[in-house]
Amino acid sequence: MNPPNQPPFTLDHLDHVVLRVNDLQQSTEFYRMLGGQVGEPRGAGTPVRITDGQTIILQGHPEYVPAEQSAIEHINLHVQAENLQQVIAYLRANGVDGIHETGNAGNTVRVLDPDRNVIEIRVTGKAAFGRGA
Repeated sequence: MNPPNQPPFTLDHLDHVVLRVNDLQQSTEFYRMLGGQVGEPRGAGTPVRITDGQTIILQGHPEYVPAEQSAIEHINLHVQAENLQQVIAYLRANGVDGIHETGNAGNTVRVLDPDRNVIEIRVTGKAAFGRGA
């Protein structure tokens, strides 16, 4: 698809993703455990701030039944940590489901949130690779 004109704007960043969730409390606890800052519910849902410009908005729908396969392939979150094994140990200690290491670099793990959305966690930082990331 080639638009006839160039757009009068430039994409800057992804501001937010909205997820339908079956159990809002369980989902907010999951994203809080990952380090997200859960805000007060508002019209669109409950915001979970990841960074100053990035938010996951959780919409509680008790009738929602997660699909066997999500339409979203995954959401990637970068974290600063000493190494991937510390992150995995933390996730296991918090009962996170579906932990699966990925990638050849040994710096990524995928987990399932309470509604079985795939969350990819990539470890960045000097200590993570023995060099600047």
